[in-house]
Amino acid sequence: MKKLKILIVDDDVELRQIYVEVFLNAGFEVFEAQDGVEGLDIAFKEIPDVIFTGIVMPRMDGFTMMETLKKTVMTANITIVISSHMGREEDQK
Repeated sequence: MKKLKILIVDDDVELRQIYVEVFLNAGFEVFEAQDGVEGLDIAFKEIPDVIFTGIVMPRMDGFTMMETLKKTVMTANITIVISSHMGREEDQK
């Protein structure tokens, strides 16, 4: 059976490592990126089934990365889960 691919995008190294371990233990094939620029690069190469991303990151934030992915046919339908501790109303929308 094919493993589902997940891409973890977060600039917090410790948090990212926790998520990587959780998803590896759950049987996913895991890729990781430290910001949206690196996340896009990996997403275009690996076409993950799911992207788990933070919002505030250097170089490119999670929202800009998501907008770029949605504009590209190959990545437009990837499920994206946002992880944020900010809770701002504009982030929730």
